[in-house]
Amino acid sequence: MKSPHVLIVAAGLAAAVTCEEPPRAHQQDAVLKANFAQHRAAFERLVVLAESDRRFRRVSDDWVSVNDMSDEDAKRLMPAERWSEFRRLLQEADVPVGMSQCDGRGHCQGPILFLSSSEGILDAGSVKGYAFSRMPLEPLVDSLDDPRQLHFSPDGDSEERFVRLDEHWYLVLQTG
Repeated sequence: MKSPHVLIVAAGLAAAVTCEEPPRAHQQDAVLKANFAQHRAAFERLVVLAESDRRFRRVSDDWVSVNDMSDEDAKRLMPAERWSEFRRLLQEADVPVGMSQCDGRGHCQGPILFLSSSEGILDAGSVKGYAFSRMPLEPLVDSLDDPRQLHFSPDGDSEERFVRLDEHWYLVLQTG
């Protein structure tokens, strides 16, 4: 069975692939941890914005997505001031790939992802960044930089691994 977050990865990677800038290579865990500590207030504000309207499954600098709605209609649905605040906070938090919070079936109860980088494309790629969840996430590992701890299956299904940062906060690496 595919992970409920399969389409989060697909949406994140699709957005990264369609951006004008090339995808940024994954940063080391230590760099992401330092960034999180330095910009914690921006991350917390992003969570408030994301949770205030779960219809927006994906928000990036140049793209807003809502299930069952064209991208243009989704852009019109989000007030300009709110999108401007999202963009400012995404930049401040250094998560250029954007925010993702729903799977492809419109279920937006899972973690909120703030994507720092992407590599590859869709089914053969990965994203790395931060996850916020009120429910514990697993599987937990000590490092997303150590391939010996990751053990992703070869079947191509989307998988994720998490490093706990603080209550409700994790680093995340998703593949597939």
